[in-house]
Amino acid sequence: MELKLITPHETLYEGVATAVTLPSADGEITILPGHAALLSRLKQGRMKARGTGQTLADVSIKKGFVEVQNDVVTVLVEVEN
Repeated sequence: MELKLITPHETLYEGVATAVTLPSADGEITILPGHAALLSRLKQGRMKARGTGQTLADVSIKKGFVEVQNDVVTVLVEVEN
């Protein structure tokens, strides 16, 4: 699936991921290829994205949103410095 990790200042990652784990407002969620459409608010915590056998991103976030549609995961977040 395609992952876009975007902050107000820059795009941190854009490419293929096999799993994305996020701290949603309702608890931790993991998005895998083929996930149903989703729009969710994110809370403070860690976001982790994995590719085939490697970590693509491990980011501490403040808050944000995630949208999943047609195997594209768009994560819009403020990150911890």
